[in-house]
Amino acid sequence: MRIGVPKETADGERRVALVPEVVRKLSGGLSGDAGSAVVIGLENGVGDPVPAEALSLGRGVSGEVIADAMAEFRGVLRRLEIKGESSGVLVVDDLAHHPTAIRATIDAARHRWPGRKLWAVFEPRSNTMRRRVFENDLAASLATADGAVLGAVNRANLLSDEERMSPARVLDAIRGAGRKAEGFDSSEEIAEYLASETRPGDLVLVMSNGSFDGLCGKLLGKLQERGAPAGKFKA
Repeated sequence: MRIGVPKETADGERRVALVPEVVRKLSGGLSGDAGSAVVIGLENGVGDPVPAEALSLGRGVSGEVIADAMAEFRGVLRRLEIKGESSGVLVVDDLAHHPTAIRATIDAARHRWPGRKLWAVFEPRSNTMRRRVFENDLAASLATADGAVLGAVNRANLLSDEERMSPARVLDAIRGAGRKAEGFDSSEEIAEYLASETRPGDLVLVMSNGSFDGLCGKLLGKLQERGAPAGKFKA
């Protein structure tokens, strides 16, 4: 059974394909569009709620109860987690740490916050992403954002020059795709850069399987210093 398989519609819009049996059963218990109450249009993570809903239906839970529960669900930590908004810039944190997840997370963020300029900020931290094997895939994924920022390779000294991922090569590839891309050695430099480059309405998507040295908090602080009051964004 495959859940959350992307589909292209005739007009090119990307949608999520649900298990037909789930949709049929939900349609009998939900008012309006059954799929909208279940999926929220996000491909990355759609495989989590749908099986839970199917199991609940199988255990006799009504569609109305399932819909109410999903409407109250606010997500999990480090999956498009809103860290705050300051100077009109929304800062979001996500655990994405490989090219496939990065692309899916950027796509999900665009669906959730349409119309915002999206900055993708990535820290090469995992054992895989610290190596050069996925350089091309990483560049292609980050290039789906409007702008990209790359942090330093974590524990770079433990890898040889031949084995280690080159931020310079990745940044050149992103620029070659027509996107703005910059790299920095520290989270402080990244925060300074983004605080100066972002504008009200922008979205900064920070991705790492670690803390990124507190980048989200540092960026929100720099944005607040820019003059506008900070505040928790209401999704």
